[in-house]
Amino acid sequence: MIDVNEKRKAAIQFHGLQGADKRYTLYYDETNNIRKLHIRPEGLNVRQPECFVLGGVVHTGTTKSFDIDGLRSSLKIQENANEIKLKHLGKGSFLDLLKSQKLSTFLDWLDSEGLLSIPEHHLRITNSWTQLRMGAYKPRTL
Repeated sequence: MIDVNEKRKAAIQFHGLQGADKRYTLYYDETNNIRKLHIRPEGLNVRQPECFVLGGVVHTGTTKSFDIDGLRSSLKIQENANEIKLKHLGKGSFLDLLKSQKLSTFLDWLDSEGLLSIPEHHLRITNSWTQLRMGAYKPRTL
């Protein structure tokens, strides 16, 4: 029998992970989900599969309540919208998105609810949330 915890411990130590044994609550949704991928003799049912990722927010501890109604109101999102999507926060290129007041409002809300915790060495954010500067990471060519 394989002891999963021994394998897990080794991976945690190797990667220097901290907080791996803390309890977290993750609110997530998939992005670029094509719903069903079929592999057929002539190829895939999707011309160009996009990158599939989980996006969301996380906090330590168990489930807690958030002021979602206040957020929806401040973003001027209609009550009949089931979700808050990127299109509700801004449009255009990445740089255009960073100029969006609604994105700024959303990031401020995440921060006020204790959901935004970005280590200083990973990302430095200015007061206006519109200018991002990478801290520890430098672009590199592979």
